[in-house]
Amino acid sequence: MLSRYKSGLIALFERVHRLEANPTGKRLLALEIQEELLLRIGRAERVIRRTRNEIGALKCRLAQRRNHRETSRRIKAQRIAAEKKIELQKEVLAILRAVGDAIAFIYGDRWDLKQLVKHESSGFITGKSGTRFERRVLRQVFHITRDAVAVLNDITHTLRHGDITVFSPTNWPEGQFGLIELKSGRGGSRSRIARQSEALERVSNYLQTDVRQTEDGSTWWRESIISHPEHHFDTVARLIAELPRPGWLLQEIEPGLQYCIIEYREGDKFSAEMFDALKETAHHQRMFFFVNELKYANNLAYYPFPLCFSDPEALFRFYNGELLIYIVIDMERVNEILVSHGLSARLSDRDHCFWEIVPQADEECSWHISSHMVGRLAGEFLRLDWLLANTVISGLGHDLHRRFREAKAIIS
Repeated sequence: MLSRYKSGLIALFERVHRLEANPTGKRLLALEIQEELLLRIGRAERVIRRTRNEIGALKCRLAQRRNHRETSRRIKAQRIAAEKKIELQKEVLAILRAVGDAIAFIYGDRWDLKQLVKHESSGFITGKSGTRFERRVLRQVFHITRDAVAVLNDITHTLRHGDITVFSPTNWPEGQFGLIELKSGRGGSRSRIARQSEALERVSNYLQTDVRQTEDGSTWWRESIISHPEHHFDTVARLIAELPRPGWLLQEIEPGLQYCIIEYREGDKFSAEMFDALKETAHHQRMFFFVNELKYANNLAYYPFPLCFSDPEALFRFYNGELLIYIVIDMERVNEILVSHGLSARLSDRDHCFWEIVPQADEECSWHISSHMVGRLAGEFLRLDWLLANTVISGLGHDLHRRFREAKAIIS
């Protein structure tokens, strides 16, 4: 489906990897990538608008009473083709904005950036008042400063507060950022400006204090992890390289964590073969994640796929539906790890939570791990042992246990 965009997308993925390898020395590459994203996003948006107009015209023709049956059939076929065209352009837009996310995550702290997605998305760039002004400011940040990197928020999924996000190790600690809200002309509606200012203040206060109050009156705390996140990026690259074409493989890459990868061909039944292999240990309780479902889940603020796949060709095949990736969590194996720490894990019955962690010495004082956190095992190929160490087993885990016992909070 994405074949006509293959060369352009792979070139973008390669440039992201060059930027990731030398973020300071190649900071101007961050601007070049954004300039290309603006062109490609604008082109896709114009195609969508034009095609929507064509669909409107087709609906009017189809509503005419004197159409012959063959004419109506032909118009319906044209409408279906137009709708598929729009869906393709939406996929392209999602991939392009994932590239924009990658720039932000190269320079910013992933846990802080996660907070910025909790806002409505910006919609289309083309036709938006103030866009030219925002682009001019974007370029000025790069050319006037020596080390700052600016990201135009509208070309990302994650950056939804303000218009431009600026990363500058000179003005604030590396990984932190500044949010810029720009107004051209008279500045627009005062009530809208007030709402935007309040939203910026709320997220800024939370990032500075690590505490926020929710509308239902509960309190959220942010706690520091004990180590930098660890991923299986190299393992994914190796397994894809070893994957039969066509074919599949299933491998336990660490205790309790299995990766299943399929080289998809229409009509092939490799999924059935793979799940038959899993049935050999059917008595085990398992959790299944289909990574492909997360390609266009744009409100999760996970580490972007363009940074998770080291091979641009493999990343394109993944986006194009040629690679199907499943993550399997064996809960029995997870509990073999936890039992030596006096803990056990079971599936949670709470909304938005996957696991309930139960201390063997006090089963009534359990705490829950959110679906968002556990979902990182699939959304960014996070290591299972890292997740357990940082949210369950470690001093942080025990501290959370104490705090959750007192406040009945939830790990987010």
